[in-house]
Amino acid sequence: MLSILEPAERIVPINRRQLRDVDLTTRSVGTEFDGVCRRDLVRLKYAPEKPGEPYEKGAVRPYGIEAWRTFHIVQLPKVERDAGSQALIWQQECVDIDRKWRERVDADRDNEWDTANWFPAPDAFHAVQAGFVLDMALAMVKAGTLKSQPCEHVVSSEALSCEAAILKAGGLLEIGGVYPCAADAGAICYRFDFLRSGTELTIVASGDENRLKPSDILSVSVGSFVVLG
Repeated sequence: MLSILEPAERIVPINRRQLRDVDLTTRSVGTEFDGVCRRDLVRLKYAPEKPGEPYEKGAVRPYGIEAWRTFHIVQLPKVERDAGSQALIWQQECVDIDRKWRERVDADRDNEWDTANWFPAPDAFHAVQAGFVLDMALAMVKAGTLKSQPCEHVVSSEALSCEAAILKAGGLLEIGGVYPCAADAGAICYRFDFLRSGTELTIVASGDENRLKPSDILSVSVGSFVVLG
């Protein structure tokens, strides 16, 4: 197991309070889609050995493990693949993603983020389908062929139109989370969180839920959220 964790080093906390949760990630690998990478987040859960004892004063002991899949889209695949397609695990695009991202950031002085985004999604298929939905919606908003629903819940110090707020939220490389939402028959819906801008998009598209690419975008709405930490 240690051979696939990143980093696979001893955990040395600054103080015991840090051992409530310890996050490790597996090394990035490919999926069944070209240009789409996956890594799993593994969270070790700790609690005090004695009931009611503060974390910072007593001994703590691990009691559980949580894990979930996260994805990074280097580029949307050009070929439609079905659910039974063979996994393309050893993709060169997925090797050392964060190092490659840092090299890009060093060349782009306007980019302050030093790690690539990895976002949770139910599976690689939904990550890619959501990517196509977002890509089409942003292109239509930019071209002026798609208007947003009212965006009174957008919190911004700038006087932005709904469409400008959508375009500023981010694209494929800024996705913070992908969550399927309820839609009518013949439609698919995704909610996107963009953690770096604090923006949420909800996009409804027409299309087959078993096909990657939507046939059209029906609606897009934008809002803001606050991350509590």
